[in-house]
Amino acid sequence: SLQGLQTSFVNDYGFDNGGLDFPASKPTMSSALAVLNVKESNTEEAWVKDTLHRCYTALGDLSRYRLEFEELSGEKGSIQSANSIAILYYSNALLVNPKNGMPFNQLAALSSSKNFGLDSVYYYLRCLTSEIPFKGCEPNLQNLFQQNTHKLNKLETSICDEDGSNNLSAKEECERSVMYLLRLLQELLFEDSTKRLAHYCQKALHHVQKCLYLPNHKEKTESMDEVDDDSILSNVN
Repeated sequence: SLQGLQTSFVNDYGFDNGGLDFPASKPTMSSALAVLNVKESNTEEAWVKDTLHRCYTALGDLSRYRLEFEELSGEKGSIQSANSIAILYYSNALLVNPKNGMPFNQLAALSSSKNFGLDSVYYYLRCLTSEIPFKGCEPNLQNLFQQNTHKLNKLETSICDEDGSNNLSAKEECERSVMYLLRLLQELLFEDSTKRLAHYCQKALHHVQKCLYLPNHKEKTESMDEVDDDSILSNVN
């Protein structure tokens, strides 16, 4: 019955029913999805949506955790499958309840290897600007920015050590342009002073423009065969 279903959700899975009581006189139903066919009040509908949102998010988490096991086994096809399934569940959670930004935080974690962190920053910002942001999102974003700054400083130091010569590949040039974009965002979001803002704005613009005019040579076909079609590196030239 609906009452038994409610009790199961609350007692077995920890969902808060918000003081909601389903009528015991309803007929027995074999599927939890049948709840959606009942004429619900606004409170009931909100409870169902919250339940579905949490279920989808949990299933996405399980698929994301699966990635670690698949990576250990070295099965590339299984890794791609687990990643796609996790994205699907998180996307469904956002369709059910777009106000809750937690899935955006998880999508950011899944995107950490795409476009040198640019995709992750996008999802973290979507999470932060959601009506119900995830509390752990801001520290995650700050940590990503700190890692980016460390890599950028290391790269610039290595170039200076080589007497200012710049022998960066097309991929490295693209990565550096993204690094400066992220550094600019860090200044905008987390720094009280604006004295370095113009400097990083100029740097970011310079390196993005530089990437637009990278020469078309053999390096593209030789070193970018494994680049995804939706990667910024696929459009270098």
